[in-house]
Amino acid sequence: MDAWDLGEFNQKGSIKTRWGSREELLSACNVAKECGVDILVDAVLNHKLGGDRTEQFTAVPVQSQNRLKVSGPERDIEGWTAFDFTNRGDKVMLTRNIS
Repeated sequence: MDAWDLGEFNQKGSIKTRWGSREELLSACNVAKECGVDILVDAVLNHKLGGDRTEQFTAVPVQSQNRLKVSGPERDIEGWTAFDFTNRGDKVMLTRNIS
């Protein structure tokens, strides 16, 4: 899944997004702005699931009761975290301020 796609690209057979379409998101932001409400998108970068393929990366095990405490040595693991975004074609999404 392309977390920043606003329905512009066919992703795994669908264009549905958690944000709605680009037009819907911009409309909601405009209405909020007209009412004096600032918009803050609370999205965590690099939280990815459902990749197109697996890739190798380095990770460390952590304690189940305290994920801030390491419980073993760093090691290579494999996960479904590689995204190809083939449906973007030659389009590139750029971060921009919508205000």
